[in-house]
Amino acid sequence: MNIRRLLSSLIAIVPVPSISKPLLAVQVTELVDGIFLGCTYNHAVADGTSFWNFVNTWFISPPLLEKVFHFSKEKIAALKAKANAEMGTSKISSLQAILGRLWQSIIRTRNLDADQEIYCRILVNMRQRLQPPLPEEYFGNVVLFGAAKTTAGELLKNGLGFAALQINKMVAQQTDGEVRKNLENWVKRPILSKLSAAASNALIVASSPRFNVFGNNFGWGRPVAVRGGAGNNYDGKMTVFPGVEEGSVDIQACLLPETLQAMEG
Repeated sequence: MNIRRLLSSLIAIVPVPSISKPLLAVQVTELVDGIFLGCTYNHAVADGTSFWNFVNTWFISPPLLEKVFHFSKEKIAALKAKANAEMGTSKISSLQAILGRLWQSIIRTRNLDADQEIYCRILVNMRQRLQPPLPEEYFGNVVLFGAAKTTAGELLKNGLGFAALQINKMVAQQTDGEVRKNLENWVKRPILSKLSAAASNALIVASSPRFNVFGNNFGWGRPVAVRGGAGNNYDGKMTVFPGVEEGSVDIQACLLPETLQAMEG
């Protein structure tokens, strides 16, 4: 095949009499061993410098790394006991204690101003919080974002119990009335949130250690691990799974390399 003709077929060139359109055309061709991405832009809109700035910005993502933090049953019990003892309560859960520890550890590496507001955003299961409650078998999306908020200074000068209690209070606020108010407000003013809006001042926590991950057997034996995919990763994303050992928890963290390096140092 003629190479020039082959290359022309891979690039989206749309001959039109008007110089005003199309502004941009992108064609993706699937090859046997990869893909070919062809871009065509209108020179009346942008010059070469603008085009390559666009391409470089489009294809360069932040360098993110993933690490799985494993918490044994014994370690979880110790964290929970410590958090509750520090705050003189018994209402802080195991997961809230784990997340409080990670929240403090990650924020400590980011060198934020003491008065910088920080958030730990968690997807809360509302099935049993609605009145009347929904059955666990209900098929649909019944999670609500809740956000524990404080400042970097407050989080770091106080102990584990303080961090875990902020998460505990936020979860307790996710009531039937709260979710119905949020839904009514959304209908009046729809807002499409982006999970990737998490920045240096926020963590976003998804999934749960309560899901029966290791009870699934498709004829290949018991699963040995569960991990989230790369399609929804960004700095500050925490995905919670049950650990393979009973009572343990794995948290798959997606963070900048310098954050992980500082946490391990």
